[in-house]
Amino acid sequence: MSNVTPHRDTPRPADRYDWAIPVVRGIGWAAALFAVLSVVLPLSGAAALTSARSAWALVLTLCGYALVTAALAATGLARLARYPDNPPGWIPAISSVLAIVGLPTVVVCAHALGSQRTVLIQLEARPTVLFALLGAIAGGVAAGCVAVIGDRRNHQSDTARHRPRRDEALVGLATFLVASLVSGTLLSVAPPAPNMEPAPLALAVPVPPYPTSLGNVAYRIRQTDELRNTAVRVGGPGFIIATPRAIRAHDGTTGEMRWEMDAAELRGLDSPDARESIAVFGYGDDATVMIVGTDITIGLDAATGRLLWRSAAPEFRPTSHDYAPQRAQVHVEHPSTVDEKPKPPRMVVLDPRRGTIRWQTELPCQPGYDSTEKFVVTSVCGKPAEFEITDIESRTTRRIRLTTPTNSKLTAPAYLGEGLFGAFYRTAVPHRDRATSFDEGTAMFVTVFDAATGAEVDHFELTSRISSVNGGVIAMGADYSKRNGVYGQVISRNLQTRKSSSVPVRVQGSDFDPDWLGGSLLVRGDEERGSVPLVVDPRTGTITRRGSACIDSLQDLQSVPGAVLEVCSGHDGPWGFEIVGLR
Repeated sequence: MSNVTPHRDTPRPADRYDWAIPVVRGIGWAAALFAVLSVVLPLSGAAALTSARSAWALVLTLCGYALVTAALAATGLARLARYPDNPPGWIPAISSVLAIVGLPTVVVCAHALGSQRTVLIQLEARPTVLFALLGAIAGGVAAGCVAVIGDRRNHQSDTARHRPRRDEALVGLATFLVASLVSGTLLSVAPPAPNMEPAPLALAVPVPPYPTSLGNVAYRIRQTDELRNTAVRVGGPGFIIATPRAIRAHDGTTGEMRWEMDAAELRGLDSPDARESIAVFGYGDDATVMIVGTDITIGLDAATGRLLWRSAAPEFRPTSHDYAPQRAQVHVEHPSTVDEKPKPPRMVVLDPRRGTIRWQTELPCQPGYDSTEKFVVTSVCGKPAEFEITDIESRTTRRIRLTTPTNSKLTAPAYLGEGLFGAFYRTAVPHRDRATSFDEGTAMFVTVFDAATGAEVDHFELTSRISSVNGGVIAMGADYSKRNGVYGQVISRNLQTRKSSSVPVRVQGSDFDPDWLGGSLLVRGDEERGSVPLVVDPRTGTITRRGSACIDSLQDLQSVPGAVLEVCSGHDGPWGFEIVGLR
């Protein structure tokens, strides 16, 4: 018997395990292909998932693992097919490591993604997450196949090496079909995603003009919800009624409901007070309704109800202070009090129509701020008379200095309309026994400036909440007092001439919330039997009085496209509140 060891290139006899080599190779090729497709196909439609940043990071981790293992497996299988008797040693080694770490990677990511299941369902991101998990599993299987074939103990015999490639192709095709069938079954048995879009959608219609006078009763809308938790907003060709249960769009001319969104599809609103969970940005055809749900925020077209975007980003979950119509959404994050190194506040400017972030920047302090679609105005830290005006498109910033009263404290800047902002100050009241105090009862002062030019327009003392600017005129109210015989006033001020005029009207300044009706003011007058709608012409001083159409008490007046709305309480009826449309 010869003691000479055969050369390694000498063909070895057929082995009973030679049939397994084409099987493993076919499975490896199929797994690598499935891993690549599982990453490429779902990521093309994963735009909404990017807003859930922690989940998106986990999905990217799984996709990265799937792509790396698939690429390595394809390279390894090709090299092993070319050099079956002398395979590169590094390929099986790396494949073994990747195959071993694949299982814990998938388990950890799957557990973390499972904790965000409700958010992923509402973002309709389950297909993306499922394929990312399946792709990572397939990548691990492909790497394992390369490790098995590359093991020197599993070299093919001469018989196995010359087996028809048809066996390998058939095994690969069968494996790929089984994997596709499994993934399709998992998708089909999953519960359906909630419908974030109202059905049916409304047809786009022309936006009716705003009324210029009070008319007759055209319609009545009654709701069972409480008025104190309800928001009524101008939006599209009419108005939006938001309650904790539903958001409904109504035609301003007829009062008919155009579309309805059930809040249950969002697992409820973020706040039991709908006024803090809904905002309408823009007017007319470009109006967008932002609805903050329990888990995510969505944007709907105000006219048709069409779903524009959905997002789980924290920037789209601001406080009610940030909400105002016809403005870019500005969100300021408060500094963290939990971290060892508190993060500075960030200001994020968003596009409410597209649901995207325009830009963001860090701030040295927590400022007062407000914005339009073109400009963001922020107060300068420690300098109440100075403000920074930033152009949203160009991101250029300039600083201005305003006239302020002595011993005053800045409360906040606010947009007044027609490109004008107001800086509001509270004047100090000296006390003998303590330092200067800024009480709620101290006088208010406002400085009006133009955001486009930075020029100061006017400054004056306030007597109440003020109206928006209309044709260069702004209005405010003054309280009446039965004890002192003061009847009350509606004061209008021309910002160009800096002159004020007043009309004696029985109003309460604390409840003064006027709206414009053409060139006249629509205010809620205070009478012995309750509130009534009044139309005050600040130019002529004439007052048009109308009896309220409310069955119960009048709570608010709004001018919307097509009608004037009387918002009424419903304590004396079976409903929670009533909206009466006048035209």
